Amino acid sequence: MTPPNVPPIVRQTKTPSCEEDRRDCMTELSEWADQYRAEIEKRSSARAAQVESLLTAGDYEAIREWLSEWEAEDKAPDSLRNRYCQARSQLRKERYRQRQRQLYGSVLDKITGVSTKDLTRPGADLHSQIDRFQSIGD
Repeated sequence: MTPPNVPPIVRQTKTPSCEEDRRDCMTELSEWADQYRAEIEKRSSARAAQVESLLTAGDYEAIREWLSEWEAEDKAPDSLRNRYCQARSQLRKERYRQRQRQLYGSVLDKITGVSTKDLTRPGADLHSQIDRFQSIGD
């Protein structure tokens, strides 16, 4: 039995990480997930074509064998499917983290009257802002 005509998958050398620069994290994760999804779609089309040709030939045993083989491939820890799921999971977590950060920032803005953007802008006088924040609690 010959393998279906599936283009080779370019292996990524590392998974996306958001350790260095969180600003680009969502973009990077989204791009990885899109790339994995596109590869999964290509692979699925090739698999469907393979099954269709085997159905036409009436080779049902070969179909069962291919389905078993593909199922085993997809269950492997480093499979394309698992990498896609991991990238989507990390993307959801990062979206949640950034949303929480926005919400907490707006709550702090309301409590202190000081914008978190004021604290982080270039040239911000962080010490006077901290003194102002501490004096609110007194």
